[in-house]
Amino acid sequence: MKIGLLIIFLGLIFSQDIPSFDAKRAMDLLEIQCAFGPRYPGSLGHQHMKKFMENFLNPLSDSLYIMDEK
Repeated sequence: MKIGLLIIFLGLIFSQDIPSFDAKRAMDLLEIQCAFGPRYPGSLGHQHMKKFMENFLNPLSDSLYIMDEK
């Protein structure tokens, strides 16, 4: 019984697709972030980065909570 469960468990683990790293996409995202300039809290670059992250992450989740620094 234990061996059967172990075999099923291992089969499920190894059957999952592992996403590959997309270096071009990572570099594109990095260039977008660098284009915002300095991103210290309260700066214009920080506001742009915050909006970018919101637009990027919102389609990837069912809910997104934005914590404002107040």
